[in-house]
Amino acid sequence: MQCRSEHIATTLSQQLYSCILIYGDELLLQQEAADAVRGKLKQAGVTERKIWYIDKEFDWQQLTQHEQNLSLFSEKKGIELRFQKGALTAHHTKALRQFIATLSPDTYVLMLMGKIERNQQKSRWFKDIDTNGLTVPIWPITAAQLPAWIRQRMLQRQLTIDDNTLTLMTLQLEGNLLAAAQEIDKLVLLCPDGVVTEQIVTDSMADNARFQSFILMDKVMQGQVKQISRIIALLRAEGNELLAILSAVSWSVQRLVNMAQALAEGETMAQLFQQQKPPIVWDKAKAMTKAILLRHPTQRWPQFLLQLAAIDRAAKGESNLCPWSLLEILCINLAGQDNYLTEGKANGY
Repeated sequence: MQCRSEHIATTLSQQLYSCILIYGDELLLQQEAADAVRGKLKQAGVTERKIWYIDKEFDWQQLTQHEQNLSLFSEKKGIELRFQKGALTAHHTKALRQFIATLSPDTYVLMLMGKIERNQQKSRWFKDIDTNGLTVPIWPITAAQLPAWIRQRMLQRQLTIDDNTLTLMTLQLEGNLLAAAQEIDKLVLLCPDGVVTEQIVTDSMADNARFQSFILMDKVMQGQVKQISRIIALLRAEGNELLAILSAVSWSVQRLVNMAQALAEGETMAQLFQQQKPPIVWDKAKAMTKAILLRHPTQRWPQFLLQLAAIDRAAKGESNLCPWSLLEILCINLAGQDNYLTEGKANGY
């Protein structure tokens, strides 16, 4: 059954589907939809969750073996499959159908994919999920729709904003939904009377650690290693929450990974920029985006996702490594120094 992303919580309250597919190119909206699913699964007693990243070389035997050996102490288990762009090969879709067909009754699968074309939605694997599970399409927010999206999100948080201030905010955010959502959350605290003024927006965005995270990614794309270390050191010294910074970095890196995969599949740089959904690649960012995409071989990009996952685990206390150091290593690797890993760097605090 197909479900709109804003109706996920209500739908799952009525029936907890064991197989849920969320697909689309807008990462923030996909993330929020996935969080809604995770929340409902947790309420239902799903106490164990394993995340798998699916690329073209993925071995489904590992996943099948894991599902068979899941802890007997957990009555309900969750499996999350995150498909990289280009991973929906004929082999993988066949394996996916077989895997879903043999799931144990107490296992719940959440799948996250990019855009699925209309012809793919007519395939057997998609129809199986749509018939027996839940499919959630994520529709992109166009540049023309973005101001209305920001205003509506503000209204949901009891904030009002005039047209001029809304235009200023939209221009400064350059179409990035993640940055917009984080800025709105901050404005809730800065505007107790619910009125967002131009001065508040200007001051807020100039002193916003999350906004600074996107400046950090600009330096990464430009290859400015010294600036990277300085910005990260400053963010850490100011006591900023690393996970908030990581969310912005993760969004940027995931987008670059998808773009790199598209280049490897034969798209030109011009086609790549033209086809990007909101937020678009702004003219001033095209040169540095091209530079970083050409900086690394295709096979290196999925490894950056593994580094992101390691930072996330460290930030949540699931490893003994220093998340700030891991973040610095990742950013400097992306900037071009792929061998950057000072002895003891990741362990030092």
